[in-house]
Amino acid sequence: MKTEDLDNEGLLFLVHYLVDNPIISCRRDETLMDGWAEHSYNKLNFALADLLQTAPVTVGWAAVLSRLLANLYLSFVPDFEIDLIERWKDPEPADGEEHFSFPYLREQITRHLIVRNHRSVVKEKYSIDHTDPAVRKGFYSSLCSYELFKGISRSRDFCYPSFRYLDNTNLSELQQQFVDYCKKCFELDKNDFVESLIWNENFWQTKEDRDFLSDIAWGLAVTVNADCGKSAALFSNKLSECS
Repeated sequence: MKTEDLDNEGLLFLVHYLVDNPIISCRRDETLMDGWAEHSYNKLNFALADLLQTAPVTVGWAAVLSRLLANLYLSFVPDFEIDLIERWKDPEPADGEEHFSFPYLREQITRHLIVRNHRSVVKEKYSIDHTDPAVRKGFYSSLCSYELFKGISRSRDFCYPSFRYLDNTNLSELQQQFVDYCKKCFELDKNDFVESLIWNENFWQTKEDRDFLSDIAWGLAVTVNADCGKSAALFSNKLSECS
């Protein structure tokens, strides 16, 4: 059966069951492949990615495409013809609030497609300062530290400042810039900023980075008079998983 023979519900059902199939997440050895062979070998995966610009903009599709992007292997980011961030906004928000499936999909689009896309037009349009909170969360949860804090020139001997003891610490100029930047992000996105960092695998590679996550989870919210309990609990749970 060809996908052309399926109605919308049938195609949604098919993709739902493909999402967890190892065939779409398996990374192939493409060392000896030319461009056409690579494209042909990954034809299914690229066809699935194309659903982002052809599937109906519904809650059901937003949910299944979010799961798809988390598992889908793409050897490169295809050149989409439309703006996926604009496309996947809730067409019928209730009382001005989007269904959570739509911003979550936009976050996944940022994490898995925009961050990996090196086309200059994409880099110019989407950055960590974007007006869409979902896009910012996508950047927070996927960029490595030198990309996330690239506006701050961190020297090799730079060490993270402690947010728990800011009042009793003499900060260097770079550390003060770092603190101000984190505070700005927190004031903009609240706990979503801290929690996105905790989900960012790049900040779990070294003890220094893990200590930074612990410190910011417990200490940053206190500096701006916010509740830090949720972020601290998330960090503790993630740490136990890694132990």
